[in-house]
Amino acid sequence: MCNRAIRVDEKCVKALVHRSSARMALTQYDDAISDLEKAIELSPSNTETVRLLEIAKATKAENEREARALTLAESQVLDRVSASYNRLICVPIDSSSASERMFDTVT
Repeated sequence: MCNRAIRVDEKCVKALVHRSSARMALTQYDDAISDLEKAIELSPSNTETVRLLEIAKATKAENEREARALTLAESQVLDRVSASYNRLICVPIDSSSASERMFDTVT
């Protein structure tokens, strides 16, 4: 509905703000910020839109920090798994099986 309203009237601040809210919910932060910046151009005295723009920028920055931290954590996990796997495949295999060794220790 917001897109349709904006197509009819590109200067519809209310539709731009509503569409930015929808885009934030979809994590389309750059598009949401663009909508809010356009709304502020059209209505610079609208303090609520300015506040929403600040929130959108802060949310985008937080999301980017979390994504970088997650990528780092995933990388660390992969490094650990790789190191463990390399240690596992590099262990020499004893010629006797585990069950034979157990039998030897019992007798």
